[in-house]
Amino acid sequence: MFRIRALSTDRAVRVGEGWRSIGRFARPQPGSPRVIVFSVVAVVVLVHVAFPGVSPAEDEGVPVLTGTPAAAAIVVETSPRCAAPPAALPQLLILWVIDDTRLDNPTMAANLAASTDFRVDVTMYRDGFKDGRFESHTKAATTKPGFPSPDRPQGPGHSMTVPNLRAAVNYTTRVLILTPDGWMASEELEFFTPICPVDGIE
Repeated sequence: MFRIRALSTDRAVRVGEGWRSIGRFARPQPGSPRVIVFSVVAVVVLVHVAFPGVSPAEDEGVPVLTGTPAAAAIVVETSPRCAAPPAALPQLLILWVIDDTRLDNPTMAANLAASTDFRVDVTMYRDGFKDGRFESHTKAATTKPGFPSPDRPQGPGHSMTVPNLRAAVNYTTRVLILTPDGWMASEELEFFTPICPVDGIE
């Protein structure tokens, strides 16, 4: 219970404004906007503490392999943008292609090409992947054309949209491909989310 000391009973805030005077104290009335705000903030804090965004793959014991030769073969391109109205929240369109010409290991190249399970991690924290403070988004394989630019790899590619990001934030992302050895991670890329206009507000 929050209490605020008032100079006198007469100077306590009125009940109609969400406060009730008791002697020389004023306290928030149940159901007042202030009490509701405090409750919402407390719930949000508890959710963040209880669910720090640890990868489901880590929970299952599947290793994440970083810094392998596969990282260079997973060619990634990021395109942050605004979602369609009325939400208009920042989102990330991420595309990736397997360039087997960058691999000297035929078995690893074959495993990457044959995989049908992909994952995209995003974090807004420095060293978020190491600390476990990131979000994971998974999807099954969907083959699409390669990158539109002719100087990029033109093999079969894949894409994913990561929604509901925060505006004007530096994020780090990576693509992971599930193989018999574990999740093969691409190199990490940074991107900056735009500030999106809200539909109906000029």
